[in-house]
Amino acid sequence: MTRTATASEPSPLRRQYLDIQRGHPDAILLFRLGDFYEMFGQDAEVAAELLHIVLTSREFGRGNRVPMCGVPHHAAHAYIAKLIEAGHRVAVCEQVSEPGDGLVERKVTRVITPGTVVDEDMLRPEANNYLAVVVSEGERCGFAFADVSTGEFAASLLDARQLARELARIAPRETLVFGIEPEHVGVAQARAAPTWMADPAATTEILRRHFGVVDIDGLGLGGRPLAARAAGALTNYVEETDAAALHVLTGLHVYSVERHMELDPFTRANLELEGAGRDRRAEGSLLWVLDHTRTPMGARLLRRRLGLPSLDRAEIETRLDQVRALVDDPAQRGALRERLAQLGDLERLANRMARGSPRVVDVRHLGAALEAVAGLRDTLLAAPQPLDALCERLDPCEAAIGLIERAITASGERMIRDGYSAELDRVAQGAADAKAWIANLERGERERTGIKALKVGFNRVFGYYLEVGRAHSERVPDDYQRRQTLANTERYVTPELKEYESLVLNSEERIADLERALFREVVERLSEWAPAMLATATAAAELDVASAL
Repeated sequence: MTRTATASEPSPLRRQYLDIQRGHPDAILLFRLGDFYEMFGQDAEVAAELLHIVLTSREFGRGNRVPMCGVPHHAAHAYIAKLIEAGHRVAVCEQVSEPGDGLVERKVTRVITPGTVVDEDMLRPEANNYLAVVVSEGERCGFAFADVSTGEFAASLLDARQLARELARIAPRETLVFGIEPEHVGVAQARAAPTWMADPAATTEILRRHFGVVDIDGLGLGGRPLAARAAGALTNYVEETDAAALHVLTGLHVYSVERHMELDPFTRANLELEGAGRDRRAEGSLLWVLDHTRTPMGARLLRRRLGLPSLDRAEIETRLDQVRALVDDPAQRGALRERLAQLGDLERLANRMARGSPRVVDVRHLGAALEAVAGLRDTLLAAPQPLDALCERLDPCEAAIGLIERAITASGERMIRDGYSAELDRVAQGAADAKAWIANLERGERERTGIKALKVGFNRVFGYYLEVGRAHSERVPDDYQRRQTLANTERYVTPELKEYESLVLNSEERIADLERALFREVVERLSEWAPAMLATATAAAELDVASAL
């Protein structure tokens, strides 16, 4: 006997949703149902208002109706971006088994948070996207922050006053707190995280494992247990939400705020460093006046320097000498800035390679950026001190450029160039030959049958076909097999056409598989140059800031 769901017994789909939701209680769950991502309950109410979509409801078992809203899966990226911009965490739940008689298997495939987002259209090119962690104990706290889109990772030991200044300076998109109430840190998007993430033993172990060290004292964390817990908690959180992002956190900078001029939030506001007027608009601020950088990483570096003024005299003198050298040589400055404008965001491009998650357009942009680095280095070959020191740090990674030129197409849907893979070339040539045969079929069959109106066509349901008007039915050859009947025409196929159709379709699938595999191999090889690319991006950013000033 079939059991009927009651009001107190949710349907199997509802139970599946609730089980998955329990694993991500602080995220908006996008639950894949066919061609839509659906949200239910409180998630739906929040999302409907924020995304300006219709809030409806759905019955999960008799009398069990819950609020619901949804977005098309092909347009979900834009909606996710809005949720992230509003400070929400998003868990994306996909169908991981083929639809059949039973319940489709589903699981969360990625969790996107404001502090760990790496998608280009969810980031501001001119600003860092920081995730921060605060571990409070008594009068002191450990503080760590990272930008997983650039690889910056830092930690410090602070008091309450210094913490307020640091949070105001970096303006994190997401802040995790331990040992303190979220509202007490004074920033938006602060929330308490699971205590195990900041457990001393757990944080020590993950830092040792991630950085491959025996003792975390070697990272500069000796005598700073709270800073170590903050850095380890951040690493734990990134591993939980997006493990691939750990590949870009290759170094930890342990710093002391005493080396820099401390500016409290009130002073920052009065000086209008980044925002002017009561509405804190960018126009009219000091940053707006000074920012004539030509690269996103240069813009981010200028913002960081302005927010954390150095007290190191030697460092200040070096920066001033760089500016003076470019003031004294307008021609070189102009050539330098022209080259810088061609770099794009080399820093974030290199980190996408390290993560192993670039698009083909990212690899193309990387190739152009590295070629621009070569031109930038040539421009500085005869540069005076201290620009010559920056020139020595510019590495165009010629081998990486050569790999991209050999392997990756300059444009179009195809990713891999002809000549890079013999197997791919063979399959592609077979597909091209089959398509050429089909392209010539119409003319040949018109001549063979004498039916001048005969046409060769294709649709996704029936594939390739020969179309003949009903008026010419008597002239259809015996080897024509009927495939589809329409109002005034008949569509046929021949054994030979079916053979070439199979060759084309199978080849296209094989080409796609080969290209994906080859692209992954290229990206894996490019990731080996990521450290050199990041060092080059840092030097280029310094040049950019000097030329802008």
